[in-house]
Amino acid sequence: MATFLSGKIGKVTVGSTDINVVGWQATPEIASLDASHSGSAGYMTNVAGLAKCNGQFELNYDTDVPPFANPPNLNPGQIVALKLYVGDPASNKFVSIPTARIIQMPVVSEVAGIVKLTCQFESMGAYTLPT
Repeated sequence: MATFLSGKIGKVTVGSTDINVVGWQATPEIASLDASHSGSAGYMTNVAGLAKCNGQFELNYDTDVPPFANPPNLNPGQIVALKLYVGDPASNKFVSIPTARIIQMPVVSEVAGIVKLTCQFESMGAYTLPT
């Protein structure tokens, strides 16, 4: 029987600081480098280029863990270590990005809602996916 995971108690850890999140996304990818040539019979060929893992996590502004304070220091340009937990954190399954740069941190404040943020990041170096 299949066992599925729920994100309802997932979290993100920035360094050693736990962040309560609304959700997160990680996209591992590899660049496709064009290697087409006259002998490829009119078809594109490619080779694998650089690997990276981009993503984002959404959070509500929490005054107990201010996102721009240090820690967790989620200011654009900062380099942080990230763990994005898949399902229950007790399962110890997570995407690990030991070195990530914060790219953007839009802040949204609406009259009929709470202040929300979206932290966008990009890996720098190796990363691991949960097994």
